[in-house]
Amino acid sequence: MTPGSTSHASRTPPSARAALASLAITLGALSWSQPNVDGADLWWHLAAGRSIAQQGEIPRTDSFSHTAAGRAWSSHSWLWDRACWAAYDAHPDLVAWLNLALVGALFALTARNALRASGSWLAAGIATWASAACCHWFLDVRPHLLTLLFSALLLASLGARRAVWLWPPLLALWANLHGGFAFGLGVLGLHALLQSERALRRGERLPRSLWVGTIAAALAVGLNPWGFAIYAIPFEHVYHGSPFSELNEWRPLVWSLDPSSYAGRFAWLLAATVLGAALGPRQRFPLALACITAAMAISARRFVPLFAICAAPLVAVGLAALIDTAWRRLRLRGTPQLSWAGSGAALCAALALWVGVDFLPRPLQRWTSGESYPSGAVAYLAAMPDPPQRLLNYYNWGGYLMLHAPRVPVFIDTRASTLYADEIAADYFAMLDAEGGWAQKLEAYAVDAVLVPTHSRIAVALRARQPAWRVAHVDPRSTLLFPPASGEHRALAPPSSLLPEGADLALSRGFRLRQRGELDAAKRALLAAQRADPLQIFAYGELMFVAALQRDAAGIEHWIDAALRAYPRRANPIWSFAEQAWGALGRCEERRAALQRIRLGSPFLADSVRDEVRAELRDLDCADVR
Repeated sequence: MTPGSTSHASRTPPSARAALASLAITLGALSWSQPNVDGADLWWHLAAGRSIAQQGEIPRTDSFSHTAAGRAWSSHSWLWDRACWAAYDAHPDLVAWLNLALVGALFALTARNALRASGSWLAAGIATWASAACCHWFLDVRPHLLTLLFSALLLASLGARRAVWLWPPLLALWANLHGGFAFGLGVLGLHALLQSERALRRGERLPRSLWVGTIAAALAVGLNPWGFAIYAIPFEHVYHGSPFSELNEWRPLVWSLDPSSYAGRFAWLLAATVLGAALGPRQRFPLALACITAAMAISARRFVPLFAICAAPLVAVGLAALIDTAWRRLRLRGTPQLSWAGSGAALCAALALWVGVDFLPRPLQRWTSGESYPSGAVAYLAAMPDPPQRLLNYYNWGGYLMLHAPRVPVFIDTRASTLYADEIAADYFAMLDAEGGWAQKLEAYAVDAVLVPTHSRIAVALRARQPAWRVAHVDPRSTLLFPPASGEHRALAPPSSLLPEGADLALSRGFRLRQRGELDAAKRALLAAQRADPLQIFAYGELMFVAALQRDAAGIEHWIDAALRAYPRRANPIWSFAEQAWGALGRCEERRAALQRIRLGSPFLADSVRDEVRAELRDLDCADVR
């Protein structure tokens, strides 16, 4: 990332300075690699990978759920599933290290593409960092990262003399790793089409090698366990009108100019792309690809990172033009000393970006927000000698159950419309919200257990029924309920008889004691949970509530600070707990301050939650409290 003159040669530093600039760019981009989102898809991929390893074959029908049992389903990302399970089986954190390597390779290629387009290390570095910041929330651990990586690799190969020989094996591998191979073929087809149109316009020979490479790549896609039937994958996903279209990642982009939000970063990156198209040489392929991916991102926010990777070269072109103009006006010329200083400054900036980003210890938990999953309730289910077979579970927890409680068939999971019928999704949402004949639906599905968030509507409704459903395990994250006691229903074992002493059991005890008003005992149990697992954010939240009930403002502040030190990337739930604790204590100004610190820019934050926080801030009148 160094300044220089307008010539490409003078802007490209010698190998040592290039290595330093490359290190700075990649290291800075990696600071955005740990999103504050729940990586729900990882768990079912691991469960599928384990099944492949144990059975020696790819599943062709569903064996993980009771609502779609026996229905045709295949894990088309089977090779990623199998490889990821092998890493997880060796050590769970190895998955996080491998994912970090993938992200590093992705942004190294992105930087290379930006540098080739602009000729400026400084412009390429800024463009890559902007792209990484835009991708931030989408870099969770799942095989879609390979589509981003291979897309960047395809872009890097275009124009290379022997690139056509790379495309068939790349697309064959891609088709066995992720369904995004269809986008890769689209990139090749668009490139060949535009090159052909250019040749016809100029009266030149058609680029036959491009078409041969593209057709060979399309045929190579068939080298997978399903053959050419794999081309149907893009049509298995969510479509307009499906209940699954309400899932956040499939919702349209919400426009914003706030650079701390995903939409604001997209908007500014889009503006920089337009600038690059206006200031740079007229090249129709980069512009067409940027327009296509921008339209995809606007229609469904899950495609924002694809746009960011594809638009980076155009962004770098625009930035390079502005930088060159600035250098000329300042009458500065690139020198080796200035190049070294620029690369060194870029490395310092990259290191500064890592402030507050903790990768260790337990990188996989930090990357997937693993503490948000119902580990205690799932361990209870896994330990039951006769576990339920008709469980109703929270959607995001389905994959986690598949991996950690394999004897318990799930109701639904994040495989979404690739497996589950729309009717099942509609019934799930109705039961979760306790509306639309939800009790009759529970009976129709013969549900024999429910595992949902503790404060969900169905959990409240089931505990309020007469006779009430029985609580087998409860903590701040989840509640596991069984039907009212009768001759046909089993007796429930207490959690202490099925769970080992540790953070899960201590957290459950502390939560129950706090609900009963036994605050000193609750605090002791919660301290034990916090000591057993310093990354268990819910233990800190409960300690804040206990401090609030004991009228201990200093205690609330202490546990806020302790939680932020332990887990800085989980600031949102920490400030949410703080807001509730300050509210319970009646401290309006502190509550307002906590609400203002909750970041609402994630693409996976439900619009209802965003609206609720904004409404609370708008309606909170601390003058009335005083």
